[in-house]
Amino acid sequence: MRILEAVSEHRMVAAFLKAEIDSPRWRNYILTRLAQDGRPRTIIDSPELDDVPENEYRASLLSYRGYRQNAIFSGFPENTRWQTALLEPTDCRNLRVMKSPEWTTLSATSRTASDVVKSLTSGKTQHALLTQVLGAVERLRAGEILPEMILVSTSVNDLIVMEGHVRTMAILFSDRHTEFPAVIGTSEKM
Repeated sequence: MRILEAVSEHRMVAAFLKAEIDSPRWRNYILTRLAQDGRPRTIIDSPELDDVPENEYRASLLSYRGYRQNAIFSGFPENTRWQTALLEPTDCRNLRVMKSPEWTTLSATSRTASDVVKSLTSGKTQHALLTQVLGAVERLRAGEILPEMILVSTSVNDLIVMEGHVRTMAILFSDRHTEFPAVIGTSEKM
Protein backbone atom coordinates (compact mmCIF):
# COMPACT_ATOMS: atom_id res chain seq x y z
CA MET A 1 0.00 0.00 0.00
CA ARG A 2 1.18 3.49 -0.84
CA ILE A 3 -0.19 6.38 1.20
CA LEU A 4 -0.51 9.40 -1.08
CA GLU A 5 -1.74 12.43 0.85
CA ALA A 6 -3.84 13.73 3.71
CA VAL A 7 -7.31 14.85 2.62
CA SER A 8 -10.38 16.38 4.24
CA GLU A 9 -13.52 14.58 5.28
CA HIS A 10 -15.17 16.36 2.34
CA ARG A 11 -13.01 14.20 0.07
CA MET A 12 -14.34 11.03 1.72
CA VAL A 13 -17.95 12.21 1.36
CA ALA A 14 -17.40 13.00 -2.32
CA ALA A 15 -15.73 9.62 -2.92
CA PHE A 16 -18.55 7.80 -1.12
CA LEU A 17 -21.21 9.43 -3.29
CA LYS A 18 -19.18 8.96 -6.47
CA ALA A 19 -18.89 5.25 -5.71
CA GLU A 20 -22.60 4.83 -5.10
CA ILE A 21 -24.21 7.05 -7.74
CA ASP A 22 -24.08 4.22 -10.27
CA SER A 23 -24.76 1.35 -7.86
CA PRO A 24 -28.00 -0.56 -8.40
CA ARG A 25 -28.84 -0.21 -4.73
CA TRP A 26 -28.42 3.58 -4.33
CA ARG A 27 -28.55 5.11 -7.84
CA ASN A 28 -32.28 5.91 -7.86
CA TYR A 29 -32.20 7.62 -4.49
CA ILE A 30 -29.20 9.81 -5.37
CA LEU A 31 -30.40 10.76 -8.86
CA THR A 32 -33.94 11.47 -7.62
CA ARG A 33 -32.63 13.67 -4.82
CA LEU A 34 -30.35 15.57 -7.23
CA ALA A 35 -33.32 16.17 -9.55
CA GLN A 36 -35.60 17.25 -6.69
CA ASP A 37 -32.95 19.68 -5.45
CA GLY A 38 -32.19 21.01 -8.94
CA ARG A 39 -28.55 19.95 -8.65
CA PRO A 40 -26.45 18.66 -11.55
CA ARG A 41 -24.81 15.25 -11.37
CA THR A 42 -21.45 17.02 -11.76
CA ILE A 43 -21.64 17.98 -8.08
CA ILE A 44 -20.77 14.32 -7.47
CA ASP A 45 -18.86 13.36 -10.63
CA SER A 46 -16.57 16.44 -10.52
CA PRO A 47 -16.74 17.77 -6.97
CA GLU A 48 -15.33 21.18 -6.09
CA LEU A 49 -13.89 20.37 -2.67
CA ASP A 50 -13.09 24.02 -1.90
CA ASP A 51 -16.73 25.05 -2.38
CA VAL A 52 -18.32 25.19 1.09
CA PRO A 53 -21.99 25.09 -0.06
CA GLU A 54 -21.22 22.13 -2.36
CA ASN A 55 -19.55 20.27 0.51
CA GLU A 56 -22.51 20.90 2.79
CA TYR A 57 -24.93 19.73 0.10
CA ARG A 58 -22.97 16.51 -0.45
CA ALA A 59 -22.88 15.94 3.32
CA SER A 60 -26.67 16.33 3.52
CA LEU A 61 -27.10 14.05 0.50
CA LEU A 62 -25.06 11.31 2.18
CA SER A 63 -27.63 11.22 4.99
CA TYR A 64 -29.27 8.28 3.13
CA ARG A 65 -26.35 6.25 4.54
CA GLY A 66 -26.62 7.84 7.98
CA TYR A 67 -23.84 10.39 7.57
CA ARG A 68 -23.61 12.57 10.69
CA GLN A 69 -26.53 10.62 12.14
CA ASN A 70 -26.54 6.82 12.40
CA ALA A 71 -26.38 3.58 10.40
CA ILE A 72 -22.83 2.87 9.26
CA PHE A 73 -21.72 6.28 10.56
CA SER A 74 -23.12 5.68 14.06
CA GLY A 75 -20.52 6.66 16.66
CA PHE A 76 -18.11 7.76 13.93
CA PRO A 77 -15.16 9.59 15.57
CA GLU A 78 -14.92 13.32 14.85
CA ASN A 79 -11.13 13.15 14.99
CA THR A 80 -10.85 10.78 12.03
CA ARG A 81 -7.83 11.51 9.85
CA TRP A 82 -8.40 10.95 6.13
CA GLN A 83 -5.83 10.13 3.47
CA THR A 84 -5.73 8.70 -0.01
CA ALA A 85 -3.80 5.57 -0.87
CA LEU A 86 -3.14 3.04 -3.60
CA LEU A 87 -3.54 -0.62 -2.69
CA GLU A 88 -2.00 -3.63 -4.38
CA PRO A 89 -4.34 -6.58 -4.95
CA THR A 90 -2.43 -8.45 -2.22
CA ASP A 91 -3.32 -5.68 0.26
CA CYS A 92 -6.99 -6.50 -0.30
CA ARG A 93 -6.66 -10.07 1.00
CA ASN A 94 -6.48 -8.97 4.62
CA LEU A 95 -9.04 -6.20 4.44
CA ARG A 96 -11.87 -6.96 6.82
CA VAL A 97 -15.52 -6.69 5.90
CA MET A 98 -18.09 -4.84 7.99
CA LYS A 99 -19.47 -6.57 11.04
CA SER A 100 -22.87 -7.51 9.69
CA PRO A 101 -24.64 -10.88 9.64
CA GLU A 102 -24.24 -11.29 5.86
CA TRP A 103 -20.51 -10.49 5.69
CA THR A 104 -19.69 -12.35 8.90
CA THR A 105 -21.40 -15.49 7.58
CA LEU A 106 -19.75 -15.23 4.15
CA SER A 107 -16.33 -14.93 5.80
CA ALA A 108 -16.93 -17.92 8.12
CA THR A 109 -16.72 -15.38 11.01
CA SER A 110 -13.14 -14.23 10.21
CA ARG A 111 -14.39 -11.07 8.43
CA THR A 112 -11.43 -11.18 6.02
CA ALA A 113 -12.04 -10.43 2.35
CA SER A 114 -10.03 -13.49 1.31
CA ASP A 115 -12.39 -15.76 3.30
CA VAL A 116 -15.42 -14.14 1.67
CA VAL A 117 -13.91 -14.93 -1.74
CA LYS A 118 -13.30 -18.55 -0.66
CA SER A 119 -16.94 -18.81 0.35
CA LEU A 120 -18.19 -17.29 -2.90
CA THR A 121 -16.01 -19.56 -5.05
CA SER A 122 -16.57 -22.75 -3.05
CA GLY A 123 -19.66 -23.71 -5.01
CA LYS A 124 -21.45 -24.23 -1.71
CA THR A 125 -22.76 -20.69 -1.59
CA GLN A 126 -25.26 -19.51 -4.16
CA HIS A 127 -25.28 -15.88 -3.21
CA ALA A 128 -26.64 -12.94 -5.23
CA LEU A 129 -23.48 -11.07 -4.28
CA LEU A 130 -21.47 -13.33 -6.59
CA THR A 131 -23.29 -11.92 -9.63
CA GLN A 132 -22.37 -8.37 -8.58
CA VAL A 133 -18.74 -9.35 -7.95
CA LEU A 134 -18.44 -11.06 -11.34
CA GLY A 135 -19.93 -7.96 -12.99
CA ALA A 136 -17.25 -5.81 -11.35
CA VAL A 137 -14.58 -8.30 -12.44
CA GLU A 138 -15.72 -7.87 -16.05
CA ARG A 139 -15.50 -4.10 -15.67
CA LEU A 140 -11.94 -4.47 -14.38
CA ARG A 141 -10.99 -6.77 -17.25
CA ALA A 142 -12.40 -4.22 -19.68
CA GLY A 143 -9.95 -1.71 -18.23
CA GLU A 144 -12.41 0.33 -16.21
CA ILE A 145 -11.04 2.10 -13.17
CA LEU A 146 -13.40 1.36 -10.31
CA PRO A 147 -14.33 4.04 -7.77
CA GLU A 148 -12.24 4.41 -4.64
CA MET A 149 -12.93 2.14 -1.71
CA ILE A 150 -13.55 3.76 1.68
CA LEU A 151 -11.57 1.99 4.41
CA VAL A 152 -11.49 2.72 8.15
CA SER A 153 -9.73 1.54 11.29
CA THR A 154 -7.60 2.54 14.23
CA SER A 155 -4.53 2.27 11.96
CA VAL A 156 -3.65 1.50 8.35
CA ASN A 157 -2.54 -1.98 9.46
CA ASP A 158 -6.01 -3.40 10.12
CA LEU A 159 -8.42 -1.86 7.64
CA ILE A 160 -12.16 -2.46 7.41
CA VAL A 161 -14.12 -1.89 4.21
CA MET A 162 -16.77 0.72 4.88
CA GLU A 163 -17.79 1.22 1.25
CA GLY A 164 -16.65 -0.93 -1.65
CA HIS A 165 -17.17 -4.54 -0.57
CA VAL A 166 -18.10 -5.73 -4.07
CA ARG A 167 -15.10 -3.92 -5.58
CA THR A 168 -12.80 -5.46 -2.97
CA MET A 169 -14.01 -8.97 -3.83
CA ALA A 170 -13.74 -8.21 -7.57
CA ILE A 171 -10.10 -7.17 -7.12
CA LEU A 172 -9.41 -10.50 -5.40
CA PHE A 173 -11.27 -12.40 -8.15
CA SER A 174 -9.52 -10.59 -10.99
CA ASP A 175 -6.12 -11.12 -12.50
CA ARG A 176 -5.26 -7.41 -12.71
CA HIS A 177 -1.94 -6.52 -11.16
CA THR A 178 -2.42 -2.82 -10.73
CA GLU A 179 -2.93 -0.48 -7.81
CA PHE A 180 -6.44 0.41 -6.67
CA PRO A 181 -7.45 3.75 -5.13
CA ALA A 182 -8.82 4.13 -1.62
CA VAL A 183 -9.69 6.80 0.90
CA ILE A 184 -8.65 5.70 4.38
CA GLY A 185 -9.96 7.06 7.66
CA THR A 186 -8.11 6.34 10.89
CA SER A 187 -8.81 7.21 14.50
CA GLU A 188 -7.81 5.59 17.77
CA LYS A 189 -11.54 5.72 18.62
CA MET A 190 -12.71 4.00 15.41
